[in-house]
Amino acid sequence: IDGLLVTTTTRIIHEKTRMGTRWLRALVVVTVGLSAVRIDGLLVTPDIPPKGFNTFDSYPGLNETDVIRLADTMVTQLLPSGYIYLVLDGGWSGSTTTLPNGTRVSGPVLDEYGRPLPDPQRFPSGFTWLSAQLRTRGLKLGLWTIRGVDTTAVQRKAKVFGTPFTVDQLVDTQPVGGGPNGSCLWDKAALGINASHPGAQPFYDSKVALMSSWGVDFIKGDCFMCAPCYTAEIELFTNAVKADPREIVLSYSPGGDNTPQDGLWVAQGQLGSMYRIVTDFHGGWYRWGGLQQNIFTAGNFSALGLFGNVGGNGTHPDLDMLPLSAQWWSGSVEQADRGETIAALWMVSRSALMHAGTLPADPQTLAFETNPVALEAHGYGNPAIPVYQGDCRCATSEQEQWLRPRPHAADGKLGPGCTLDPAAFPACVAKWVSPVTPAAPHTQWTAVALFNMGENTTEAIVSLHELAIDPSRVWLLTDVWTGHAAGSLTGTQTLAFSLRPHASRFFKATSAK
Repeated sequence: IDGLLVTTTTRIIHEKTRMGTRWLRALVVVTVGLSAVRIDGLLVTPDIPPKGFNTFDSYPGLNETDVIRLADTMVTQLLPSGYIYLVLDGGWSGSTTTLPNGTRVSGPVLDEYGRPLPDPQRFPSGFTWLSAQLRTRGLKLGLWTIRGVDTTAVQRKAKVFGTPFTVDQLVDTQPVGGGPNGSCLWDKAALGINASHPGAQPFYDSKVALMSSWGVDFIKGDCFMCAPCYTAEIELFTNAVKADPREIVLSYSPGGDNTPQDGLWVAQGQLGSMYRIVTDFHGGWYRWGGLQQNIFTAGNFSALGLFGNVGGNGTHPDLDMLPLSAQWWSGSVEQADRGETIAALWMVSRSALMHAGTLPADPQTLAFETNPVALEAHGYGNPAIPVYQGDCRCATSEQEQWLRPRPHAADGKLGPGCTLDPAAFPACVAKWVSPVTPAAPHTQWTAVALFNMGENTTEAIVSLHELAIDPSRVWLLTDVWTGHAAGSLTGTQTLAFSLRPHASRFFKATSAK
């Protein structure tokens, strides 16, 4: 719970509980310090978006000694700011062995029920031991898994735990999502499950139960979200997590085609603690999966309140991992500006925060990811409805119309991105305003973020009326990152801030006494 261990005893309420207009089959509220977690079934839906570290970008092929070293660094650098989940991404069950003839063979380590096991060569102590080691440090273990069943288990006709079925009988015969047998489009070894088969739910139940028995607190389900494509399997997997006796944070990915309507579907059914709304993000600006597209995407989801606890219903849109590390700050001015823009967007939008750079983190990255003012906006902000300055289109073709901002885009479908050049893209500034309401009384303030979406230096104009802030008061703007005063506003006054291409400013606006 936001960097704090749960020390109270939780109790599952088996009778139905009324909450607003929804009936939940189980609800627990646990309050520790200033944050709370709600549990629907046993799916954790945290009020504050999850924070942690993911190994995917920087640490492929790591072993248990590497994990403990990373955990010790997390305790020093990230845990004090609430980053509690250490998530081992894909590859932890992959193993390579050498046959007597010298041939090296690679493949997943599976049990008799077709469920992935940790590679015994790299994790000889097992995940029960590893999760316990993390827990003594105040951290929680997360594991990646993928939708469906592995072809190796299908070839072996592995049994489905607790049933008379074998996994080969579960494989979908339809090309759900576009892949043969509903296979993952980027991992053909992961075959889809026919959700109507009576062994489908028990298969996912046993897969979750095994990870839970190891003490896993966070599960990243990959190749599930694709607008949303694998609807039935998402529901099966969510059911399995909710039925398990452990309190588990459930994250779905990848999400590159998700629309705000898909977000409403996730929120209304509380199908995941967090879910990706963009494709894999590695820090670029242009085209499909770039930061420019992600700013518009986040704006459309935020306009429907999906980044908040009311509209989001305890679920959290995910802009993917934070790719920041030392090299971001030693390159070009544009790259450093872009890195700061990444930090500002993730904080003001209230996306889940998963550090993906190397550890120990460099001082500049750490300054962004652990800034207490930014984290207060991230933890206690309210959904923003972005407003836009300028002509925010990259082209006029039908294929690229998605880039036009839709402040209330309930039916917006994102397209394949577009190639930008300075001549084609006019000045455009996205302006985010998020009222921040910490638990402490009389500490409310307003987060204001400005993003230059264009290819030229431009002036971002800030007015209280446009930002829907009370103009009868005097408002003081302070730079979130530096703590320096940035000006004041009242009435119809305006402030202008010069922004380089892809740059941003992030302010704390407080009412003068």
